[in-house]
Formats: sequence, structure tokens, C-alpha cells
Amino acid sequence: MIRQQSKAEKRTYVEGVSTDVADQITEAILNGIKESGSGVIELTSLMEYVNDRVSLQQNINLEWAIIRVKKSLESRGVIRITYSSDRVQLISFASANSAAIGQFATSSSPVRLMIAFKLVHEKYSSEENQFVQDMLKVLNVPYVEHFELIRNNGKLNPFEFIVTCHFKNYSAFDKFIHYKPLIEFRKQYWDNDVVDHTHFIYESQELLTP
Repeated sequence: MIRQQSKAEKRTYVEGVSTDVADQITEAILNGIKESGSGVIELTSLMEYVNDRVSLQQNINLEWAIIRVKKSLESRGVIRITYSSDRVQLISFASANSAAIGQFATSSSPVRLMIAFKLVHEKYSSEENQFVQDMLKVLNVPYVEHFELIRNNGKLNPFEFIVTCHFKNYSAFDKFIHYKPLIEFRKQYWDNDVVDHTHFIYESQELLTP
């Protein structure tokens, strides 16, 4: 039997924007304000900041989605919109507790990443071991709630390893794929050592029970 999702679970908290996309944009907006130094950021700079940090798995008008999420955060009292003397829109936190309140606005389902891959190196070689050890270091970060890296010794498929990573929500997943050590690992090892791979990203999950 498939567990039916309630209307509350299916409803997005920003009309027209899915929860995973809204989560990413919310997180980026909050960080953009915090990293501005003055606690105030111009709309143009905020749009650029969010664009650089949001990774979408579907086609969507990102600028439109950012505006919708921004309006939602304003209506919730998380951010405040003001204007400079030359009518430039300025975004800041509405109160001292805005950042914490904004964190609770995110509510997407857990995300699971699964990657099966094959290396160019000989099995159990020192090069293979180095790759595995460095990969484990990259995966052992707060963004990843749980991960598992297993070796495939069967003959039903050509992949030698399978890694599964669990993330609390899409915001955590987005932070992970922009994590500097992961980017460096991809450039130094993954792009050179992986000869074949396939991957799956599950953005929402339902538990199937008999």
C-alpha cells in the first residue's frame, strides 16, 4: 500500500513554487543578507547572489521564483523591503530573530543521492584506495545526514562502487554540491579517475509498505 500524502504535505508554501526550489531560494536570500556585512543588500546584488547558489533539477523561471519567495518572506515578517533615495530596492532582516525564523520556513522533503561508478584503477590498488579515502573525507560533512559507500563484487552490472547520501532537504543538498572540497575533489580525482558512472537524485520519497 502506498501511503497517501495529505493536502498539507502536497501544498507548497509559496504559491507556484515547489518546496525544494523555495527552500534553496530562501536559504540563499538569508545568507545573502547575512554576508552583506551591513545587513542590507540591493535587489540586483541579491538576485545575482541567489542565481549563483541555486541549482535546479527542473525548468523554471528562476527570477520569477526569487521574486515570489522574496514577497512571501516579506509577508511573513522575515525580511523588510525599503528603498534608497534613488528608488533602489533594499532588502534586510525585519528583526533580530529573522534569520532563525527564516530557517523554519524551509520544509522540503528529504533528498537522496545515489551514484554508481567505475574507476580506471586496478581493484585494491593504492590509487583506488587513495580515491576512496579522499571521497570518504568529502562525504563526512554536516550537510550529509548519512552516507554509505559500498563495493560491488557482483557481475550483474559494470559499476564497482555505489555511494548513497541522505540530505535533510534540498537546501542541504545545494550546500553540499557547492562545498569547496567537493568541487576540488571532482576536479582532482573524479574527472580523471572515473571511467563510467550513473546517478539518481530523489527529491521526494514515499514509503511503500505491504
